[in-house]
Amino acid sequence: MHPVAMIFFWAELAPARPAVVQPDMVITYRALADAIASVSRRVEELGLAREEPVAVCIESPAKLLSVSLALLHRGFLVAPIGRGNLLYLLSAGVKNVIYDTEGLVLSGGRNIRFEDSWLRAASDSAAKAAAFERNRATEGSLIFFTSGTTGRPKKTIHTRATQLHRLHVSGLTGEADFSTVLFMPGLGGSYGFNRGCAVLYKGCTMCVGALAETAAAFTATFNVELLIASPAQAAALAEFVEKKPGYDFACLKEIRIAGSAVSQDLIHRIQSAVCRNVVIEYASTEAGVIALAPYDAIRDVPGAAGILAPWAELEIVDKAGNVLPRGEEGIIRCRTAAFTASFAANNPNSGADPDQAWWYPGDIGRLNERQIVVVTGRTDDLINRGGVKASAVALDEIISSLADIRDAGVCSVPGDKGLEELWVAVVAERPIDLAALKRSIEASLPMPLDRLFQIEEIPRTDLGKIRRHELRERLLPLKPDYSNGRQ
Repeated sequence: MHPVAMIFFWAELAPARPAVVQPDMVITYRALADAIASVSRRVEELGLAREEPVAVCIESPAKLLSVSLALLHRGFLVAPIGRGNLLYLLSAGVKNVIYDTEGLVLSGGRNIRFEDSWLRAASDSAAKAAAFERNRATEGSLIFFTSGTTGRPKKTIHTRATQLHRLHVSGLTGEADFSTVLFMPGLGGSYGFNRGCAVLYKGCTMCVGALAETAAAFTATFNVELLIASPAQAAALAEFVEKKPGYDFACLKEIRIAGSAVSQDLIHRIQSAVCRNVVIEYASTEAGVIALAPYDAIRDVPGAAGILAPWAELEIVDKAGNVLPRGEEGIIRCRTAAFTASFAANNPNSGADPDQAWWYPGDIGRLNERQIVVVTGRTDDLINRGGVKASAVALDEIISSLADIRDAGVCSVPGDKGLEELWVAVVAERPIDLAALKRSIEASLPMPLDRLFQIEEIPRTDLGKIRRHELRERLLPLKPDYSNGRQ
């Protein structure tokens, strides 16, 4: 059963129940179903070809959801996105975008401005319009973009079979068992959009708020039972509550964190300030949830990312693809029914058997005897400076742990002598002594620092992963605060 059909069902069964809550509005299931029906009929008037993908870039989560689901309901290939992925649409073959921002957003493509009038039925009653649309659903596919941690974001197609598998898994992981779920990641990506659909599929309430202050206020006001966040968002929430105690989190039963590595220090802060029960997930846009576990169940294993899920296969292999013995470190590869279902759509010219294909998330790690997945680094995040190698993620964490550093990111850049250089960018909590900071960083790292920059923000995805290609592009035109030991 598709989530749009279930939304129409809940609109009849519990019309006044809140479906989506955001800072400026509360949308009931009846209102959401009516909006999807109205937008669906409006979309038909646009004359879009169903074989051409359509991106949706709308700031309001509820409106983005309504338009995306209406297009999906009509059989289109739909890409819910945030503004950060607009640059990659044309190269991914997406030439149509529905948007609500100012100005032209897709150069060389068709820009269709969204208006609130789309949400209101132009003729017939809303109930009749919804009934008409419910009976003519064709169901399309979704496009999402991968995180682009070290390269540019890549298009990933989710077929109907992929979507249904993810809905099935959400029931197995228990996240859809909570009556009210708060999402800090936006809906313009695979993680937020798919999880949001799972909540609506079960007739529950989805709250959306990226800011720590909003999340803290929403929790008590709407009796939130589950909070989903990236590590960066969870850290911001913990810091906010530490500075402004007094918020009531008694109703919160669980926090789920996914997207990148989570330090033990951060987990302890979250458990102390917000909620004791923290669940860690290891997942990807392509394969969905691969492993998960309560933190307290795996806290004794450094680098643990979760317990391998029974619906996922995972192997540790060497560079030649040979499977390594249990416990040995190597390249992680995995597959799920979600990945297999969309393999042909994402690899039309591969000629490979989808049932035999593996997904390589780019991680290095191992699988221990307890079926715990341990991630120790990234295959494509390796910094190699003159033969000295280190994980970029590990370097990020080391620098971020230094006093007065709120965030940090590293990247490698080809130097004048043909060797890779280590460039470091930091976001400071307060005015700092850069000379002292440089000494502290170099004393903590396994390799010399070539250039140090102080910037206002480290570019990250909704799930907290650093966009290293974007960081590199931001730093290249800047004058470093320190370079090779000289100011």
